[in-house]
Amino acid sequence: MGCVEFAATLGSIILLVITLPFSLFWCFKVVQEYERAVIFRLGRLRTGGARGPGIFFVLPCLDSYCKVDLRTISFDVPPQEALTKDSVTVTVDAVVYYRIQDPLNAVVKVSNYRKDVSLPQQLQRAMAAEAEASREARAKVIAAEGEMKASRALKEASDVINESPAALQVIL
Repeated sequence: MGCVEFAATLGSIILLVITLPFSLFWCFKVVQEYERAVIFRLGRLRTGGARGPGIFFVLPCLDSYCKVDLRTISFDVPPQEALTKDSVTVTVDAVVYYRIQDPLNAVVKVSNYRKDVSLPQQLQRAMAAEAEASREARAKVIAAEGEMKASRALKEASDVINESPAALQVIL
């Protein structure tokens, strides 16, 4: 080994010793009891599954990691319009609860497991049109039932008048 190579190696060692305390802050990571860390080394999933809870080691510039929260998370859904059984349009505020069972699948197999929940405008319009048609149909049925009751009452009145001709003379 030449003098230049020895000096370069010695310089690298000195630099490593000087920067070691500072670089440890970037090498050791801590995850809480309710978290897990999914670690990728050069883009490939590290063997052994998700790390945690506790401390784990990552190599700077080679490893990247993603923390996954295992607690039940509530997600507020923006107000949505929905139909009730009697086809009345109502606005509903909702909350969705989800919990991650497998952190590896949540990170590796799903692009964004925190998806928005919403109802498309076209579907809202279609639901509103269906509700309006259903209300109109129900109104027609109710009107027809009213006309049927009125015709029965008229028939009964005509039967009463038919049975007693004197009643007809009193009315006139």
